[in-house]
Amino acid sequence: MRRFFLSISCLFIFSCLFYGNESIAADNQINSGRPGLGEFASFAQHLEAARNANRAGRQEEEQSALQAARRSLDNVKMESPHALIKQDFQNILVKDTFNRIHGAPSDQLRGLYFGLECGTKGGLYEHLDEAIRSHESRMPYYSERSGGASDPLFRKIATLQRLNLPVAWYIDLQARRFQKAGIPIITGDLFSMSTIYPKDRPPRYTGIMSDEALKAVRLKVREFQQKAFRHVSKSEFYKVAEATHELVVSLRQLEKQHNAHLAMMVHMLDSVGYTALHAAGYQQKTCGATDNLARQFLTIQIFPLQECLPTDRMAQALHARGIGVIVNDVPDILFLKEWETWQAQQR
Repeated sequence: MRRFFLSISCLFIFSCLFYGNESIAADNQINSGRPGLGEFASFAQHLEAARNANRAGRQEEEQSALQAARRSLDNVKMESPHALIKQDFQNILVKDTFNRIHGAPSDQLRGLYFGLECGTKGGLYEHLDEAIRSHESRMPYYSERSGGASDPLFRKIATLQRLNLPVAWYIDLQARRFQKAGIPIITGDLFSMSTIYPKDRPPRYTGIMSDEALKAVRLKVREFQQKAFRHVSKSEFYKVAEATHELVVSLRQLEKQHNAHLAMMVHMLDSVGYTALHAAGYQQKTCGATDNLARQFLTIQIFPLQECLPTDRMAQALHARGIGVIVNDVPDILFLKEWETWQAQQR
């Protein structure tokens, strides 16, 4: 499972743009009919049919639906960016077949069934969908203000977000059993897009960082990633938050010094720190049962941090023209405040 998420996390370069610190109550679309699932839409439909048959005790019908689900995965091309998700689902179905020969469905398949059955609202898929819709609504305004200069940035973000919808759906399936038990992993780590600033708000900083300054930031981030991944691999979530706090404070000082926003980078780091603090809390409450999912979620956010800098450089050019892209398009994540609260509780 960890191999899978480490392999595909590079596809999450911008989908993590809108992570935050509050549960989202979006429309309840969790169980079926998600157009964003693309190549996996048929698989999701057959999987839900199998789950329904299982609940009704119709074993032959369940097996028929699982076979159809397995066949539907053949439609996912091996060169597809989702090929590893396909492999993961195939392995779950093969393992289930083996386990049934020996008397019972596999725990992994039961986990997928539960994820479909659970009615908990919110989650990464709905959050990502909310972000896509928010971007689409703001893109014409920014395009008009910038004479089209903002279009490449928003097209890239929207494309990558859509690519990541199947991955988000899969993460949500894994998280539902914890959420049902009162542990809001994923849903409790997201902040609604309804809290973002008006699109016409002028950016606070209007400078453009030099190549030398951005190179220094890149080195800081690379060192952070190496340290953070070591801690993530050991489920040392508090240490991830600690390292994140140190870097965020440093980058905010650089922003002020250079009169230039690092909006994407700071936002994602705030998300990493907030997620890590929550993960440490979930770890205590569940005796480590949430650790694997927390590692996945943190890896997805930490891996693409280097790619934030080209985005911030593009955004700075627009900030210099008084156009508040990114800074107005992400919700504030109060990681620093949360860090202070956590520290006070530990005293």
